[in-house]
Amino acid sequence: MPSAAPHILLVEDNLPLANTYEEYLKGAECKAKLVESGAAALAALKAGQYDAAILDVQLPDMSGLDILRHIRRDFPDLPAIIITAHGSINVAVEAMREGAFDFIVKPFPAARLRVTLKNALERRDLAQEIKQLRGALTPDSFYDFIGQSAVMQAVYR
Repeated sequence: MPSAAPHILLVEDNLPLANTYEEYLKGAECKAKLVESGAAALAALKAGQYDAAILDVQLPDMSGLDILRHIRRDFPDLPAIIITAHGSINVAVEAMREGAFDFIVKPFPAARLRVTLKNALERRDLAQEIKQLRGALTPDSFYDFIGQSAVMQAVYR
């Protein structure tokens, strides 16, 4: 994980479970912001900056999958992990199609959440690094190569 403590948005309406997951995240040296509803999650996303989101599927006012769709539209680089006690193949497939990093069925051990979150953050960091490297390349140069022919363009790609 990055050197600064990652900020995680934790969306869980069951307070005892939420407290357990916060403890799991503290063990991973993360700072969690807990919200208990979809509306609160959308407001937190708008107001803050997060490194990842952990979303329960069943919330009192909307589905965690609805929040996931919002994240993909407005925060496409934010990894989201879906958690649910009502896991089914259909829900898992839908979550992955909507862009979830992973789908975890409750109950789960701390290590499962920590490893999944670590992998999500590493993948996000790698994607950001790739974007930066691509942005540094101009269409007609690559390191010290010079040329604009079709063959050279293929080499650059």
